[in-house]
Amino acid sequence: MQNKGAQHHSVHIAIPVFNELDCLPKTMACLSMQRDASFQVWICLNEPPHTKSSRPEIHQANTQTRHWLEKTSFPFPVEIVDALDDPEVNGVGMARNLLATLIYETNREGITLCLDADTLIPDNYVACVRQAFNTFTDAVAVAAPYYHPVPENRVTARQLLRYEIYMRLYQLGLWSIGSPYAYLAIGSAMSYRNRAWKQVRGIPARTAGEDFYFLQKLRKMGDIIRWIPVRVSPAPRISDRVSFGTGTLLKERDLALQKTRFPFFHANSFQKIGAFYSLFKQLFHASCPLPIDAFLVEKMKGQQPFDRIRANSKTERQFASNAHQYFDALRILQFLRYDHQKTGNVYQPPVDVDSCDYELLDAYRNELFAREEAYQRRYMKHWRQRLVSGKTGEKVFLSQTIV
Repeated sequence: MQNKGAQHHSVHIAIPVFNELDCLPKTMACLSMQRDASFQVWICLNEPPHTKSSRPEIHQANTQTRHWLEKTSFPFPVEIVDALDDPEVNGVGMARNLLATLIYETNREGITLCLDADTLIPDNYVACVRQAFNTFTDAVAVAAPYYHPVPENRVTARQLLRYEIYMRLYQLGLWSIGSPYAYLAIGSAMSYRNRAWKQVRGIPARTAGEDFYFLQKLRKMGDIIRWIPVRVSPAPRISDRVSFGTGTLLKERDLALQKTRFPFFHANSFQKIGAFYSLFKQLFHASCPLPIDAFLVEKMKGQQPFDRIRANSKTERQFASNAHQYFDALRILQFLRYDHQKTGNVYQPPVDVDSCDYELLDAYRNELFAREEAYQRRYMKHWRQRLVSGKTGEKVFLSQTIV
């Protein structure tokens, strides 16, 4: 581990790096232009075991990245964590958690901004994240808005836009039913309080999807800021750095596979979850038929978990909170996939995403982005009103229907 200009800072920026010599300089340039320059950057160079022998060109690129970092001057301190020869740091989740561990040992009460080495941010991004945490003092994390730049290659552009449309439709569906998990987990757009990371026992050591599971854990202990007035721009590039995600998706040229892996879930599927939420009051007193019963019987343990939740809940409010903790973001996604497979129903967007003009597809993406932003801003407005009314000490983990 090499420390370049170490100081004490309350804001830390964590960047896992794997085969990104062509991208990292642009990300570091964005950080160099931040108006709020009081932060420290932590970089973890990592690669899968045997990369040196099986893919020597990647190992060489990673080594060159380290040399570039060592010889380059930055207007902020940089901590270089070289884990290239550490077989236990194999994947983005492990790299993020290693950085989180080192940061926590340095500053337990600070905040950490997660970036990827190919992500661009505006010059006020750090300032906006800091201000958000300062304003919403009971927040445990930030899920910042994101927006993929569209690549010039039209085939790749269609794949990217379809995937982003899938993600935005998914979130809008969650907003429509008032789910407490109505946020999107983008690793390069999430930030968190260091003490919250410790309380949920860290970032899952996964090769992909660590952001989804980490934010789910954080949401169960507190609330997540859903909107700030800036957005991150993840790179729309083909990559095999993780086992799934945007970069891996862009490698796959078969659009039929996209439809299978990322279907547009039908509104009826979301409404079944919403109807389930509406039965919490009744379910608190006794078992009752649920619109998700078939899923619970086939995939879970029927309603037994809710019997236990009922026995351990003194009030309707406590029952609802515990039920949301059980039927979490993962189980929501599992149910949506289950219902899609059972019914065959899919949402049909107003444009044909597989064949319409690229401009129409991009316009539809932008329409969804605007709708999503409106929901996010409204949520934060409600949160601010809670702060003004003095309800900051109340743990809010109930369905927040604000549509």
